[in-house]
Amino acid sequence: MTIKTEILPEILINISDPPREFLQAISLIAQQSGQYQVEIHFDFGGMDIVDFCPYDQLVHEGLYGQLIHHEDSERTIRVEIRASKWIPEHPPRSIYIEAAQHIFANLIKSYNSQNNKRYRMRIVSCKCYSLPPKSKKAFKQFSYLANKSCLHPLDWNRLYRFVRICHAARVCPSEEQLRGLLIKEGFTDDYAAYISDIACHCYEFMKTK
Repeated sequence: MTIKTEILPEILINISDPPREFLQAISLIAQQSGQYQVEIHFDFGGMDIVDFCPYDQLVHEGLYGQLIHHEDSERTIRVEIRASKWIPEHPPRSIYIEAAQHIFANLIKSYNSQNNKRYRMRIVSCKCYSLPPKSKKAFKQFSYLANKSCLHPLDWNRLYRFVRICHAARVCPSEEQLRGLLIKEGFTDDYAAYISDIACHCYEFMKTK
């Protein structure tokens, strides 16, 4: 039996500070608190990434959060939450957001207090995401003609064309956003996750060329 999982939300922090300075400062706050193990990975394939592993793991195992800045995303920081073992195994949106708040809410509050800022995590609804016109047209051509249970080679070609158009336009839907768009077009939950994973890997590969 296929377990239907919720689409996890994209979480963003919009900042006015230089992104690397923000990441360095909030990393220092976490280290000084004594409540986190922090790992910094700058210049990692066009990204600056900081891992925050809280010593208080809630009920999960291997829980940690990442703050990620892509070199082409100006001053937007992405928040991603991971765990080697979630409880429940397929966490709903509420559990995912709770984990994000647990890891980052106090750190952001401390940063704001020290720097006179009002930064906050913004939960992006997958339902609200909309592609720009050229990318939307290419996506519709793919989704309308696709065999939704098993993609034909021509279907894959249309998917790759969609990725190329997104890359040329510097449009980067997240894996969760693309999965949501695919489900809306009639793909099953599991197959949408499979396709969105491949499409996003293709997009990331093109950014390294």
